[in-house]
Amino acid sequence: MVFLVISVFESLDLICSLRQTVMCYITVCSLLGGVTVLSIKAVTSFLILTMQGNNQLVYALPYALLPILFVTLLLQVQYLNKAIAEFGTSQVVPVYYVIFTSWAVLGSAILYGDLNETTTEHLFIFAGSFLATSVGVYLVACQEDDGVKNDGQLRG
Repeated sequence: MVFLVISVFESLDLICSLRQTVMCYITVCSLLGGVTVLSIKAVTSFLILTMQGNNQLVYALPYALLPILFVTLLLQVQYLNKAIAEFGTSQVVPVYYVIFTSWAVLGSAILYGDLNETTTEHLFIFAGSFLATSVGVYLVACQEDDGVKNDGQLRG
């Protein structure tokens, strides 16, 4: 829910101030993506419990999560498309990948306690792996495409 509130305020700030940086779009898109991931996880949990004989469809929460799921999914795609149209895929996709993954893992760890049962050693391995992935994505994003010069013309 915190992600959703932050996303709404960031969206309004982005619309009102007309700031145009890649991080503005990506932050909103990633926060919405984090809410989408958490909503999908909750809906699938409700479905699994229902299939196991504990009917969850008699409660209002699964029905309340479906509109949140669809709205955040649509807004996420909309902001991602705006960012790609404004800044290009080579700048947007790597940044989006790292930030979206960060929000999804953080949200899942907070809401579902995914990291509660892990040892300190596994937490360090997880953090190191995530850091290595982030650095790798950064290095890939910073490299110039070998087939295209800065002015966009193909090299001969």
